[in-house]
Amino acid sequence: MNFGDLTGEPAAHQILDAAVPSIAQDADTLAELDRIRPRPCPQVLRLVPTHPEPTEGDNMTDNEFHQIFPLGEKNDGFAQYFIGQSYLAPLTDGSVPVSNVSFEPGCRNNWHIHHGTAGGGDQILLCTAGSGWYQADGEAPVSLEPGTAIRVPAGTKHWHGAKADSWFSHVAFITPGEDVSNEWLEPVTDEVYGVLPKSGDNA
Repeated sequence: MNFGDLTGEPAAHQILDAAVPSIAQDADTLAELDRIRPRPCPQVLRLVPTHPEPTEGDNMTDNEFHQIFPLGEKNDGFAQYFIGQSYLAPLTDGSVPVSNVSFEPGCRNNWHIHHGTAGGGDQILLCTAGSGWYQADGEAPVSLEPGTAIRVPAGTKHWHGAKADSWFSHVAFITPGEDVSNEWLEPVTDEVYGVLPKSGDNA
C-alpha cells in the first residue's frame, strides 16, 4: 500500500528521489568551492625565512641556519672590511636605518670606530641567531647569543662577527646625531681570532 496516496503526502521513496539530485548538486557545488577557495600560502605561514638558493661555493643549507629576518644579499659593498663572507639585509630606512647582518662561520669585520656627537654614533647590536663575538679594544671578548644586546658607545674601537664554527646574525643600527661617521681600521688577525673559544665554549 502506498501511504502517500492515503495521506495526500508524497511517499518516502518519492521524497528520497527528489532529494538525491539536490544532494548531488550540493556536493558538486561544495567540490567546486573547495577547488577554488584560497589556500594558505606556505611562505606566509613559514616562521623561518627561506634562504636564497645556494650558489657555487656556498655550503649553507636551509637546515643549518634559521633566523627571523631575511639573510639578504652578499655584503659585497663592504667586503674589503670583512674577513669571510657576510650578508646584508636592510630592514628599515629613514633617520635610523636598521639592518640585519649575517656572518658565515669565521667571518668578522675589521676593527672600526663609529663617530658622532649630540647623542649620535652609538651602535646597537641585537643578536638574533647563531653565536658570535663582540670585542672592544682593551677589553675581554663578549659571547653573543640570541637575545644578547650590546651598546657600543661612539668613539669605541671594536669588532664583531661569527664564532669559528657557527653562523651568526645581528640587527644593527647607529643612533642619530651630528657628525656621524664610520672609521674602518685593521683586520682582526687570525692570531687574535684563533685563540677565541668556539661555539658553546666559555670566553
